[in-house]
Amino acid sequence: MSTGIEYRRAMAGDRGRITFPGNPWPKGHAIAEAALTGELTPEGLRFHLHVVSANYDAEDRNTDEDDEELDSDWKSKAVWGNYHRCSLSSTKWGNAGFLVATPGKPIDIEKLAGVTFRVDPIKRASIPEDVELDELAFNIYLLGHDSVMDHTIAFTRRRGPSTYDVSWKARIALTYTGNMKLKHSLVATLPKLTLGKIAIASEVDVKRSRELLASVLVGAERYARRGRVFSAP
Repeated sequence: MSTGIEYRRAMAGDRGRITFPGNPWPKGHAIAEAALTGELTPEGLRFHLHVVSANYDAEDRNTDEDDEELDSDWKSKAVWGNYHRCSLSSTKWGNAGFLVATPGKPIDIEKLAGVTFRVDPIKRASIPEDVELDELAFNIYLLGHDSVMDHTIAFTRRRGPSTYDVSWKARIALTYTGNMKLKHSLVATLPKLTLGKIAIASEVDVKRSRELLASVLVGAERYARRGRVFSAP
């Protein structure tokens, strides 16, 4: 179960989509689950995203593979079908997420529209050998347990006091098959994600959590603590 600052996609209306350019479904895939959570850590405030797609072929009326010879697994419906759906997450496998505020440099949750975060940026064509894949901000299950870097995560539109649309782009390496090249990409749209709670990481002393929260979050005084969770008003 996810905890922390939590933006959950509203169930009604547009549920968002995730697209993998060049795969067999140009229009992408519906989002089945979406959440943005955060935690209060000794370093400051971290955000975590968790996204699960619908089955890859959920909207496909023609699941038969084309007769023409395909030059890569990326283009094969049969290969994608073996892995069913995508999970893109910093919480499912215990990844670090990304730091959004540090003590003395607080973030204002009500002013995120237009804010963009760059996470695990990289200019290289491949993931360097010295990078520990389990230490990346996010992991991805796509065509097996693959890897994802060079994220651009943007809060594109405010929908209410604590509700936002989020746009997410990143580069993918099919490391499940040993390929370290960041050859592929993803684009996700996550509409209407709404604020929930702030959890206190196990490394943080509850007795100083109020002080720490005030140093990383504008309006922290509005949050009430119960156990290891601060709740929004």
